[in-house]
Amino acid sequence: MKHCFNFLFILLSILFASCDTDTGNMGSSLIEDVNKGYSISSNFGVQSKSVKAGDLVSRSSFNYLGRMKEENFNAYLTCNFMSQLYAGVGEFFPDESLVLSRDADGKVIADSCQLYVFLSNHVGDSLAVMNVTAWEMQKPYEEGIAYSASFDPKEEGMLRGDKGLDNVSYTYKDMCLTAAQRGEKGYTPYITFNLNREYKDKDGKTYNNYGTYLMRKYYDPATKPYFENTYKFLHEICPGFYFETTSGLGSLASVPLIKLVSHIRMKDIRASKPSDGKTEEEKVKEVNVVADFISTDEVLNKTSIKQDEAAIDRMVADESCTYLKTPTGIFTELTLPIADIILSEQDGKTHFNDTINAVRLFVPRLVDTAEEPIVANSDTVLVVAKDSMDVFFSKNKNPDMRSSFTANYIKKTNGYTFSDISLLVVKSFAPVKALILDELKARGITPSTSFDAQTKAVIYNIIDTYTQEHPNWNKVMLVPIETSKTLISSAQYITKTTFDMRLRTTKLMKGDGTKDKVSVNVVYTRFQ
Repeated sequence: MKHCFNFLFILLSILFASCDTDTGNMGSSLIEDVNKGYSISSNFGVQSKSVKAGDLVSRSSFNYLGRMKEENFNAYLTCNFMSQLYAGVGEFFPDESLVLSRDADGKVIADSCQLYVFLSNHVGDSLAVMNVTAWEMQKPYEEGIAYSASFDPKEEGMLRGDKGLDNVSYTYKDMCLTAAQRGEKGYTPYITFNLNREYKDKDGKTYNNYGTYLMRKYYDPATKPYFENTYKFLHEICPGFYFETTSGLGSLASVPLIKLVSHIRMKDIRASKPSDGKTEEEKVKEVNVVADFISTDEVLNKTSIKQDEAAIDRMVADESCTYLKTPTGIFTELTLPIADIILSEQDGKTHFNDTINAVRLFVPRLVDTAEEPIVANSDTVLVVAKDSMDVFFSKNKNPDMRSSFTANYIKKTNGYTFSDISLLVVKSFAPVKALILDELKARGITPSTSFDAQTKAVIYNIIDTYTQEHPNWNKVMLVPIETSKTLISSAQYITKTTFDMRLRTTKLMKGDGTKDKVSVNVVYTRFQ
């Protein structure tokens, strides 16, 4: 029994030591008699304000196309996009000897060529008439370059020609199809661009259409290797396409995929049967086939956003609430009351030597009873230290629940609840605490559960000085995000985190430091 007790004591010591390492125990040491610890909790108000997001780097897996006006805010938003095609795996065209589509000189041709843009997640009027132009890129977007959401390849001279490959009008709901056709399983709305005009390549050679250009480059031994490597394909054959919204209002959709299709005729040789008496040559048939290239996650897809800057500025200046607005748009900045969390008194003692076990942050949505929003709320929100936000996204990090956390919008509570950001709070206060301890030691003062007025003045002077030098030390950002997840052993793990580039506007209750608005609930362990 004695050995069991000793083992249990050692185990408890290890566990508490680990807790101290992981959570950054705010007390200077643990009391030897762990049984004397007890839990207490306290609520604190949080201050918040809207912050203009600035020029973000678009890393969304989806592109966006269209133009919308949010009537509530008199704000316009236009989305165009660039997409590349993938090459490098498989055969894209049949054996040249089997191709029946030929010109008068016997050279292979494509009978026709189309570029399809598939649409999903529509917002607005599905019957709004929109107009879009498809352009060929003069040169490709490059890997490793952080293209911002406002980057416009047309303004940068990256488009080829002066009138585009094709210009079409469309509605998200295709009224040329019956309701039954639109309701068929697997149907996805799409825009069709015909690339059947005469095409001239960068070397000045002309082809009857874009598909023929691709075919002849593919069958040419000198250029076929370019189809075996996506980098070479983008730089030597097809740099990609840019889709520009040229007119229309009231329709916005995401673009999960584009596909370039070439239609050709080829021989279909059926194996002859000895019993039918026909030769193999007599059994040759003509079939229509398609050769296609598609956009994938292995190549770049970038949305170019033009937003109403004046409307954004008006929303940022709105003191009645704060906003989360995407794409780009507005984030919400929170000033966490970390100094109060550590130094405020409860039951006659400060929390300086208490252990922080959990910090629950709740940010309520502000219900606008006058007008319902025409777009959805942000689904998922990230909280991250303000000074770490740029690094988080530029380094393609994912929430680790230590320095960055996520919360989903919950309709029942009408807000976002971050269940425990205590590690972020403790980490943020750590350098301030070190300065305080050094100053107290220099003055011969032992850290305790209470301080006299003179010592408090010294501590708060240290905090004020540190805040002047590091104004963001206690600030975090609320950022709308999109995540990709994978299932491993029945658990979902986030594999990709990007700025939310969908049309979303969320009004949040403005935090003014009082407990009944934006707030944190802190649970401590106090030792006697």
